Amino acid sequence: ASPGRPKRRPPPAECALASEAREAWPTVPPHGRGIGLGTLLPDRAGVLMLSLFDGVGTAMLALDEVLRSLNAGDCLLGSYFVEKDRTLAKAVAAFWRTQHLPGGPYTELANDVWDLLQGCPDPLHRLARSIPPRTLLIIIGGSPCQQLTTAGTHKGELGLFGEDSRNFYVLPIIGS
Repeated sequence: ASPGRPKRRPPPAECALASEAREAWPTVPPHGRGIGLGTLLPDRAGVLMLSLFDGVGTAMLALDEVLRSLNAGDCLLGSYFVEKDRTLAKAVAAFWRTQHLPGGPYTELANDVWDLLQGCPDPLHRLARSIPPRTLLIIIGGSPCQQLTTAGTHKGELGLFGEDSRNFYVLPIIGS
């Protein structure tokens, strides 16, 4: 260490344990072979995904890639998305209909994230009731950020109160 800098302290013991756990966690299949979903998620019936603010369908693309890399493409039980932009929603649905996913098509669950909470029972509760026991449910969402960024029209001044950015508040509701 240089004379003006303090000496680097060793990490606390809990950091060492976390580091050991990370090293033990299989993240890359050895020699191009998949490690299998059972290794990562023992006792799971399968995987189901809900993508909020889906946009161009990148969430499904990423999940499909991950499951294939784990030789677990057949573990996908179902996949659903929510997208307000009708042009994007139609294009995403049309593309994924041609991909013959093991869990069935990438299905639009609602037009708007707030629509997931409308009705009796609402679409979110209908989906939850249909999930088989021991299924891993992955909820992916990144709310619009036009009013959060300083590059936007209002230079970030609207924050989470902006017309689009306030959709952020649906995430903790859906997750609870």
